[in-house]
Amino acid sequence: MRRRCALGQVNRLRADADQRRALYDLATTRARRWRPAVAAAAVLVGALVYGHVRIGQAKATAEAATKIKVGVVQGNVPFNEKGNEHPEHAKKQLDDLKRLSTELDKAGADLIVWTETAFPWALPRNLQGEPPIGMRSSRAAGGKRDQHFTAPLIFGAITYDVDGTGRAIDKDPYNTAYLLAPDGKYAGRFDKTFLVMFSEHIPLVETFPWIRKLLPRNSGNLTRGEGVEIFPFKTRDGTEVHAAPMICFEDIISAFSIKVGRRHPQVLVNITNDAWFGDTSEPWEHLALAVFRSVEIRAPMVRAVNTGVSAFIASRSSGPHAGNFCGSGLMLSRLRISSH
Repeated sequence: MRRRCALGQVNRLRADADQRRALYDLATTRARRWRPAVAAAAVLVGALVYGHVRIGQAKATAEAATKIKVGVVQGNVPFNEKGNEHPEHAKKQLDDLKRLSTELDKAGADLIVWTETAFPWALPRNLQGEPPIGMRSSRAAGGKRDQHFTAPLIFGAITYDVDGTGRAIDKDPYNTAYLLAPDGKYAGRFDKTFLVMFSEHIPLVETFPWIRKLLPRNSGNLTRGEGVEIFPFKTRDGTEVHAAPMICFEDIISAFSIKVGRRHPQVLVNITNDAWFGDTSEPWEHLALAVFRSVEIRAPMVRAVNTGVSAFIASRSSGPHAGNFCGSGLMLSRLRISSH
C-alpha cells in the first residue's frame, strides 16, 4: 500500500513537472517566435529615424550650399542621322547647339552641357582647344570670329589618335567628354571606360583580332578609357567647381561611382544618348537608376541626354527635375553644391 502511495505521488509529481515544462516551452517558444519580428521592426524603425535625421541635416547643408546655374542643351538627333556619319546634317546640328547655348549663356549659365557625341565631327586627340569650325564661335568676314557664348562647356565627341604629321593612325577611336574653358582651350578630357559589349567593344578582340572579320564593320569599334577624371571650372563669380563626367550608362554602375566618389566631386555630369531605344521605358529606367548614384556620392547630377530624358538630380534626391522626352531644347536650373 505504501509503495502504491509513493508511486502515485511520484507520478503526480512527474505529471506536474511535465505540465510546468509544457507551459514553459509554450511561453518561451512564443517569445522566440516574436524575437525575429521585433528585431526586424527595430531595424526598420532605426533606419527610418536615421533617414529622417540625415535628410534634415542634408536639407540644412543644402540651404547653406553654393548655388550654380547649369544649362543643358538636349538634342533630338536619331542615331542614324548623327553628323559624324552623315556630313550633310552636321552643320545644322552644330548651329542648333550654338543657338541654344547662346540663349543659356545670356540667361547666366555658369556651365553648359551638351550630350554624348553631340559634336557632329570626329576630333583629333592632339587638338588643344576649339576646332577651326568653331563651337562657341563662328567664322566671320575678314578672318575674324563671332563669339556666341563664353560659359564653360562640357560636350561629347568621337576622338581619334594621330601620328606626328596629324594623320589618323590605325586604332579604334574613343567616346570622349571634353571641358572647353572660356579661353577656348580644353581644360579636361575623359574617355568612356565602361563600353557596351559588341556595339562598343568586342570581348577578346585584342587577343584574337580575326574575330573582327566575323562581325559587322561597326561592331565594337571603340578604345576603352582609363580611370576617372575631374573637370575644374569657374563660375561667373569666380568660384571653382569640380565636376565628374560620366558617359552613357556609367551613371548607373555603382563600381564606377565608387571610383568617382573617391575624387570628391561637387557635381556629377552625365552625357548620354538614349536614341537607340526609341519610345520605350528604357530612358525613364535609365533616369531612375541614375538617382542612386547621386545619393551614393552625395552630389547633384546633371544629365544631358540626346533623345531621352535630360534632368537635374539633387544629392538628397526628392525626385529629379526632368525635361521633355524625345524633344530638342534647353533646360536651366540652379544646383546646390557642397564645398570641397
